[in-house]
Amino acid sequence: MRPDSSPAASLPKIAIIAGSGSLPLTLIEACRRQQRPFHVFVIRGSDLSLPANIPADTIELGKVGALQRLLDAHAIKAVSFAGQLTRPGRGNLQTDAQGRKLLRKILPTLLFGGDNALLGLIVQYFEQQLRLEVIGADTLCPALLATPGPLGKIMPGEQDIPDILAAIEQARQLGRKDKGQAVAIRHGVLLGKEDKGGTRALLERIRPQGERAGVLVKALKPGQDRRVDLPSIGPDTVRQAQAAGLSGIAVEAGQALILEKEETRRLADALGLFVYGFTDD
Repeated sequence: MRPDSSPAASLPKIAIIAGSGSLPLTLIEACRRQQRPFHVFVIRGSDLSLPANIPADTIELGKVGALQRLLDAHAIKAVSFAGQLTRPGRGNLQTDAQGRKLLRKILPTLLFGGDNALLGLIVQYFEQQLRLEVIGADTLCPALLATPGPLGKIMPGEQDIPDILAAIEQARQLGRKDKGQAVAIRHGVLLGKEDKGGTRALLERIRPQGERAGVLVKALKPGQDRRVDLPSIGPDTVRQAQAAGLSGIAVEAGQALILEKEETRRLADALGLFVYGFTDD
């Protein structure tokens, strides 16, 4: 079989724009399994440590022209965004001419808007200006998606169901304002909502109250482009929920990612927490 007639040859070469956490590594492995050509662009300042022999470059967030030249040099046709990223302040960005042009366009949203609005502008730039297909992490690796029901052995208790339902509604309201994706409730009392500090900061603000009770819910923002920033949890989320004294975590089945799924399952069972995929049914 000639190289250009292989199944992999029909897949567009994809750029993985990589921040911190395990998701970039999961997408790298997915590309390898699919024999999809890829190149990793590691955002400077992330904690990502790549295995040997991974094709990669380090990029600066504000140097858009330099990124565009690298994308062209590596014949990139598609892009996927993966990993956590701290939103930079205006004074922290080192920009080139293209970066300054983009910054002028997105500056009001960068300073005052929510993540969904900001990511929408960035996706628009990659699609319209760079002519790249934006591919969601769940498209590259469908196994990451949460499925309906419990992930492990533990089910939500009778006392958890009202908290889950209340937290889902609160999370939807929060998402409509583009403020966050996560809400925690215990015995009907709102413990906190996610803000720019993220889910970790939300859970760190919660203190245990003797009995283990309460739930963390993460849900897709209404109207959100699901190709970027799907709600996600992983082993660290389970540890943080346990430290906060919660009973468990609920995420939207088919609309949220569970990173390191087997380790998340094992850890939740070991710590006595449920991880549950809810649906609108």
